[in-house]
Amino acid sequence: MQVLGLDSIFILLNALFIQIAWMSISRRARDRYLRDLAGMRTPTTRLSRYYKWKMSSVANSILDGVVFIIILAGSLVLMIDLTQIVAFIALILFVVILTGITTAQSAYKVHQSNAREARLISKLEQSNDKISIARETVIPLLSAGPLADGRMWFTLYRVAQMQDPNGWALRDVLQDEEFKAKYRNADFTAESSLETEKTISDAGPSIN
Repeated sequence: MQVLGLDSIFILLNALFIQIAWMSISRRARDRYLRDLAGMRTPTTRLSRYYKWKMSSVANSILDGVVFIIILAGSLVLMIDLTQIVAFIALILFVVILTGITTAQSAYKVHQSNAREARLISKLEQSNDKISIARETVIPLLSAGPLADGRMWFTLYRVAQMQDPNGWALRDVLQDEEFKAKYRNADFTAESSLETEKTISDAGPSIN
């Protein structure tokens, strides 16, 4: 019954804290990497470079998870008195298995992302008109607005970072569509201002 005591609860809370900290770091790294991608920049911070490395291959994602599992298991062992390791071994295995499942899920997401990237690159490479293919891929996502698949946007910006004809074609289309969107927004703002001025003008001077 010792496993169900206060020591076990404290160990579980410690494991939960470490996992939350790890997830928080991963989330910050993802956000910084996404900002760099959206700005068509190479990773500018350590966290951004770390996330790019993690997303580069399934092996990197698994290695990242294994390193975290080692850190987590090591911290749990250090918290347990050497004479009680056998009593707490089931608890340690439980925590490690849960973390392993999370690592497997993360690796699967990386696999899916890399598969989408490979399909897009293959589609671009097989076409003589890469600009048209890039535009056919980008326009439907723009038309979908908030309902667009964020995973596909991630893939597009990843490929656009490549220094080859595929990346250049996709980057040109993305930047062109971004410019058009800014122009439309500016034009809409100007029209709204003119309508407001016309309404005020038609109303005539006010009498207090």
